[in-house]
Amino acid sequence: MPVNQAGFEDVFSIAQTGELEEKELRKYVTSMITEYDRKVIGEYFHKEGYDAGMVEGLAKGRKDGREEMRRETVKNLKAIGASIETIMAATQLSKEEIESI
Repeated sequence: MPVNQAGFEDVFSIAQTGELEEKELRKYVTSMITEYDRKVIGEYFHKEGYDAGMVEGLAKGRKDGREEMRRETVKNLKAIGASIETIMAATQLSKEEIESI
């Protein structure tokens, strides 16, 4: 059902009374979105995805950094002869994790 500006009131009237099928209403609404709107919407969701990716990346980086620091701490404590129990207390790692480092 092609709709032009002159037919807007008719389509709106039909939509209000429920005579316009959902598929036709979606097509009409989609045709009313301008290219500018598409660009703005796309940029918004792109930015939202970028922001979410940054947050996820930073969280992973922090986690990886903490794990690396624990490994270095284990190596340093082993190098000075600390007991497994001391290393476990200092790093909150299990005996198996410490032995694997």
